[in-house]
Amino acid sequence: MITSKTFDHITKELEQAYRAMESHGLPLKTVYISAFLAEARDEIRGLSEALEARDMAEAPNQSASLADKTRIVCTRLLSLPEFEEFTNSGQLLAVEAGEIVRSAQTIERDTEAFGGHLGGLSERLVAARDDAETRRIINGAKFDTDGLVETNRALCDRLRESTRTVNILKAQLDEIRQMARTDVVTGLFNRRHFEDEVERLLTSPDAREEGLAMLFFDIDDFKRFNDNYGHPVGDMVLKLVARIIRSGVRDHDLCGRFGGDEFVILLSKIGPADARHLAERLRDRMASTPLRRRGSNETFGNLTISMGMTSYSPPESLQAFLERADSALLEAKQAGKNKLVVAA
Repeated sequence: MITSKTFDHITKELEQAYRAMESHGLPLKTVYISAFLAEARDEIRGLSEALEARDMAEAPNQSASLADKTRIVCTRLLSLPEFEEFTNSGQLLAVEAGEIVRSAQTIERDTEAFGGHLGGLSERLVAARDDAETRRIINGAKFDTDGLVETNRALCDRLRESTRTVNILKAQLDEIRQMARTDVVTGLFNRRHFEDEVERLLTSPDAREEGLAMLFFDIDDFKRFNDNYGHPVGDMVLKLVARIIRSGVRDHDLCGRFGGDEFVILLSKIGPADARHLAERLRDRMASTPLRRRGSNETFGNLTISMGMTSYSPPESLQAFLERADSALLEAKQAGKNKLVVAA
């Protein structure tokens, strides 16, 4: 039974979803309502941000097309666990793969039957009474061969078309899966996928024994970039941070954007001392990187980050692991920013 309190809560979520749809110029349709309601409930993240980023990529005073916005909305919806079976199994791929198999089986069956038919023709040729009967048998064989060649040609065309379709569908599904697990601005893992990957590692005895460390950090005074120079500059700063992260970690480390100006890195196969050294190197690299607009000498001040770090302590949960790193980050901010604090 729905209580008045529950009803009020649902109403507020729907109002939030409607306002978000209205701000992005989206019609009142089920697919958009579902997506923004899921965002209001924090079941999916980054939808509004992705739409804003797409709008900003357009010319001034213009917004993205409805088709582009719909693609972003559907991609975010597919990140919900309820759609995981679809994105993983590729039902459309199965249909086309089935068509390929059926065409190949038809070719094999017809060729085998034609081989038997030719065997019968050979016997008839041996038993032919005169040249006229021999010519009739040969002409009939040519007619049958031409028919088989034409049938197989059509089947091969279908095979090629189905193969092209499979490749297109596979590329689209790969893109959907990639977009569903990455942050639209930075290209790093989004929060949900990052947490899924870390959860997987925390269940691995080998990973725990080899050492895990969590780095949680945010950009100091990030709001000033958006307020003073606009969101495009803010996005430029986020992308720069992501590039520095990628160049400063190892291939097996996990990097994600948690939202806003918060970033997180899981270092694996590493001890506390080496983890601290890597974190300090990242912090120094950020502070020494100039912020300039491409194509001009316009500068935007200094880029610094505050970091919290902690090593994994089995058998703690992912939430506890993250909270300890987050608490260390808060200490770093309170200590004057541009610092690394290591949690005990």
